Amino acid sequence: MIISPLVSGFHTVVHSHAKNPKDRLHVINDFQLEILQKIQEGGFEPSGEHEKIALQNLESRGLLSEKKGNLGKYPKSLSIWLHTTNQCPLRCVYCHVEKRDEHLQEPTLQAFGDMLVRTATAKGLTKITLRLAGGEPVLRFQKMKNWIETTKKRLEECGCQLRIGMLSGLSILPDEVVDFVKQGNGISVSMDGLEEIQNKVRPLVNGEGSFDKVRKNIEKFQQNGVNPYVLTVVSSGNVDGLLPFTKWLVSKNLGFRYSFQKGGELDRVHVAEVLRQCYDVIEEAVLSGAYTRFNTHRLADISTFSAQKTACGAGRNTCSVYLDGNVYLCQMEHGNKAPIGNVSEKERDLCEILVDRQDRLDFHHISSDCDNCQIKEHCAGGCPIDSKEAGGHNPNCELFREFLPRIHKILGFKKLQALTGKRTQIAA
Repeated sequence: MIISPLVSGFHTVVHSHAKNPKDRLHVINDFQLEILQKIQEGGFEPSGEHEKIALQNLESRGLLSEKKGNLGKYPKSLSIWLHTTNQCPLRCVYCHVEKRDEHLQEPTLQAFGDMLVRTATAKGLTKITLRLAGGEPVLRFQKMKNWIETTKKRLEECGCQLRIGMLSGLSILPDEVVDFVKQGNGISVSMDGLEEIQNKVRPLVNGEGSFDKVRKNIEKFQQNGVNPYVLTVVSSGNVDGLLPFTKWLVSKNLGFRYSFQKGGELDRVHVAEVLRQCYDVIEEAVLSGAYTRFNTHRLADISTFSAQKTACGAGRNTCSVYLDGNVYLCQMEHGNKAPIGNVSEKERDLCEILVDRQDRLDFHHISSDCDNCQIKEHCAGGCPIDSKEAGGHNPNCELFREFLPRIHKILGFKKLQALTGKRTQIAA
């Protein structure tokens, strides 16, 4: 559990192992905290009416129950990054994808669909999430939509739900993509700042800025009742514009995620200073009721409320499929590592390719420095690629340790406000 003080007499408790996800964040008073700590120490027996009432309150809110882990060898759901094309109308300065006229071809797509159905049938999968990526997946949507509908029906016949999300630069937006997302599919947009910064780090192929196009397409979605989710990479190139960009995201009531640039030098002391200002803005908007989507916010690969054994599902229930059908643990390994399999295989299904590999213990590693960390179960060491490049310990550790409790506090203040009907301030 992560316990953080709010105002005098109240605390936020995040129970990462709660059976019900709704029972993971609570506000408790000093007396309830005292009882909870006695229970954690073991051997607690209520001796008076007040203690009995406090115990019943903790039990009713799920703070004393724990979710049982999945003991099966193979997962019951998969999340797959599907690289659809290397084409893109943007030329983002730090993109690692070489822009070429290369796409996921029909035979590979059909083999992938067969692999999904065979895996769902053999392993009893209940859900598969595909994240269409690239390049710009919007460019290939027309070519893929019939395959998506056919594969969805095939999976439904074996009791498996297929959900689609798209990871887009959103510099282009056909009406058919809007209609597709309105049907319950997801859309995330990569965006790093307001006009000056966005135009500099994410220019169009002709050198023009992309901000106005992306902004108009976000507004087009919102006019159709859809709120895209914004993915922001905090880097040395955009950190000084992060505060006004955060204000803009909040004013648009958009859910968003902060992640941190890979490789290169990032002044994390300066990043922390800026993030404190950003979360101040977010808190004010949340408590005033102006911002209602903070419950969707994420900080890098941290799990905000629930425990996780690894920072991502790579090698457990997530993977990436490249244009040639090769399967990788992570999209960052395309072209850098040997694949762990291919969708054309007949002897193994996708779960077996993921779980039964020889190096399954080598990808994720949590430093011994994390053993006594309060947020270890939520962070799980952070991105394993970041950690390996930094020599074993995640370079963003201090940012995680400071700002995950800050996120919890903001949500705790909102819950306390709902309980008392009063505005609250950050505890000193």
